[in-house]
Amino acid sequence: MSKKLITVFILSTLLVLLLTGCAADKSGTPANTPSSSAGQEAALPAVSAQTCMWASDGKISDNEYTSCQSIGDLKVFTRVSGDSVMFGLTAVTEGYLSLGIDPAGDLRDVDFIMCAYVDGNAVVGDMGGSGKHFPHPYDTVAGGAMDLTDISGSRDGLNSIFEFKRKMNTGDIKDQVLKIGENRVIWAVGNNSDFSGPHSRKGSGSLILVSN
Repeated sequence: MSKKLITVFILSTLLVLLLTGCAADKSGTPANTPSSSAGQEAALPAVSAQTCMWASDGKISDNEYTSCQSIGDLKVFTRVSGDSVMFGLTAVTEGYLSLGIDPAGDLRDVDFIMCAYVDGNAVVGDMGGSGKHFPHPYDTVAGGAMDLTDISGSRDGLNSIFEFKRKMNTGDIKDQVLKIGENRVIWAVGNNSDFSGPHSRKGSGSLILVSN
């Protein structure tokens, strides 16, 4: 075999090896590619005006709610029935999540719903507070009452789910009245389940309620 043919053969072999190596790199999973395991949001259940029976079981089923909204890091499922609202709240967090009803949008007399999953149990607080930096006392220790019922929750990885029921107008002096249409709200997510702990993310938005 001539030197020219040997050179061509060697170059061809090197080219094949290089191409094979690139293909292998491209088909492999990069080290920084997120896993599809815990911490990723699951596909959202369907919502419909033709709802199925609502059950507070810590699981949001298809067509159990009539509306789903993204409010910051929260997914808020709602269903109005008579004088009450059924809620399903979800967020990717290992700590608490909070939804505050703030009609005036000035952080005064905010009606807080705070949720955490602790030792296999859903803990949901009916709370309140005022000011930029304020504590969140339970309504029951601030002259009000616990007006959230049918509480349940679950956690799959970091995806936390909470369900509960509340009247549009609870008649509690510590609660804000919900209305059909737009309701100003604030939201927050914490790194742990301590309701008095700092939030890691927060924001504001609108909760839209539709009549049944």
